[in-house]
Amino acid sequence: MAKKTAIPGIYKVTEGVLINKDNEALRAYKARKNKDRQIEHVQEEVITLKSELTEIKSLLLELLGKKWISIFMMIVIISIRII
Repeated sequence: MAKKTAIPGIYKVTEGVLINKDNEALRAYKARKNKDRQIEHVQEEVITLKSELTEIKSLLLELLGKKWISIFMMIVIISIRII
């Protein structure tokens, strides 16, 4: 038979074995763990999105750089032909 201890919800079954029968505390613990997992997932998503956005930005800059170089080269060629 389980004996009550000085801590609410904690019972001593045998020598050195304690059982926590505080179901409300267990529900609160599980809710905290679930919330922590959700926060961690959102943080990982933000890191992934930032990384992808950085990659998109660098690709756009590379594309624009090449485009502007091409436009500049066409202007130079047209200028040479006019002269």
